[in-house]
Amino acid sequence: MEFGATYPYENETPFSSKIKALRNSKGSFGVKLNKKKTEIFELIPKYARVKTKKFPDWKIKMIKRSREFYKINKSWVDKILPEIIKLEFEAYQKLEWNCQGDGFSLRKKIVTFRASGVRIRRNKNSPTLISSSVCQVPYLPWKNRYLSHEECLNIQGFKGIKSYPEGDENFYNTIEYITIASTGDTTNFGDLTTPVTGVRGLGSPTRGVFVGGTVPGPATTNIIGFVTIASTGDAADFGDTSVARSSASGTSNNTRGIIAGGYVEPAVSNVIDFITIASTGNAVDFGDLYQNVYNVGSMASETRALFVGAYQLSPYSQGYKNIIQFCTIQTTGNALDFGDMLAIRGQYDGSTSDCHGGLTE
Repeated sequence: MEFGATYPYENETPFSSKIKALRNSKGSFGVKLNKKKTEIFELIPKYARVKTKKFPDWKIKMIKRSREFYKINKSWVDKILPEIIKLEFEAYQKLEWNCQGDGFSLRKKIVTFRASGVRIRRNKNSPTLISSSVCQVPYLPWKNRYLSHEECLNIQGFKGIKSYPEGDENFYNTIEYITIASTGDTTNFGDLTTPVTGVRGLGSPTRGVFVGGTVPGPATTNIIGFVTIASTGDAADFGDTSVARSSASGTSNNTRGIIAGGYVEPAVSNVIDFITIASTGNAVDFGDLYQNVYNVGSMASETRALFVGAYQLSPYSQGYKNIIQFCTIQTTGNALDFGDMLAIRGQYDGSTSDCHGGLTE
């Protein structure tokens, strides 16, 4: 992303810079930033969008080295740059070379496709293993294969173990309900269309809708199911979201449902979809969040949907965020900045009423 970029990073950051100065610089892959204020930050690498007046030393060093590398190798990098730009996620566009001093060859290196980028390490070092992901297993180019299940266990000290504990991940298809005006335990309502975890919900006064999640495999899913709230019974198929994702944000007014963000291994989505709750069919593109996030809290009035906090999976700004984004439900378009929460947090939800602006927990 730094190839061709000239935005400020040493003594100030894009966030602390004046808009006029930013418009005279270049963003990811040399794209000109002579755009509207709301569009400029979409053209800067995600790790450089953080709201800080100065980057930490390690980030400054990383950006400086990347730009120096491009300056020295521009003649051959430019030949392959169009193919790099075509890649959909920043995780595929960033090479993490952890072999300083070695020649630039992947033949005897360990390659891992991570959420932060394509990581290259020496074959004498133990690679990083991600237990929660099935697509980040280290690859061995000189053997033309991935690390085996047994090799991964050996690296972690499990050599010779005869049996393994069952995974903690559970997938459920149970739907339960309560009568809000009373108190008491939940009652069985029916079953979802498939066992799932990380599913998100939204609804109208007549329908409950269940969106996405992770299904056994594991794999993210684009399934949308629905039930009629006043009756009981199993969920029926509604349609599909445009992107298979888990831990997205789901919210709605009485007529339209909004699905935003979510985890799309190995990256995070910024896609916003919408559905008309009273009908069935596939979700339609609404716009984009201004930051890619998942585990998002959400709430809505009849006119606005808010996406509150969340987890951001970026190599240099990974963690929970206090951002609040919003969109106008009955239109389409990209989300805008609403403000910030007092605390940085995620993996929670929000609620609204006719008389209060909104509560989060």
